[in-house]
Amino acid sequence: MVIGEGESEKNYVAELPLIYHMAYFERFSEKLYFSGIEENWELADIYTHELEEIAEMIAEGDFVDENIDRSKLMEDMFIPQIEEMEKAIDSKDLAAFKERYQILIQTCNSCHDAANYKAVNITIPENNYYHQDFSPMENE
Repeated sequence: MVIGEGESEKNYVAELPLIYHMAYFERFSEKLYFSGIEENWELADIYTHELEEIAEMIAEGDFVDENIDRSKLMEDMFIPQIEEMEKAIDSKDLAAFKERYQILIQTCNSCHDAANYKAVNITIPENNYYHQDFSPMENE
């Protein structure tokens, strides 16, 4: 879908189902994990930025279903956690990254509980099934 003249990004985002955004959310959060574990801080920063953009779109998208404001949940629960993740990445501290990632996953599951999506239980990735090398590039 292309945003036409007179249409706002907010309307465009709201027309897409929330699960569409969450699929990208899951993908980028997994890629964030593999980047951080490999201590590829530049790549981890890229995926953190992508997650933050999606979270902000959801927060501004007026996603309300069954009287549950899922946009507000995203704003209140996830966005502060992604900001903390940014700090761990900026410090290039693997232990802090792992701790923040664990909290991030817990926050996702708490949000799912609050949104009546308890069946969706996110875990820390175990296997890299992407066709991507997450290790830092060697300087030549």
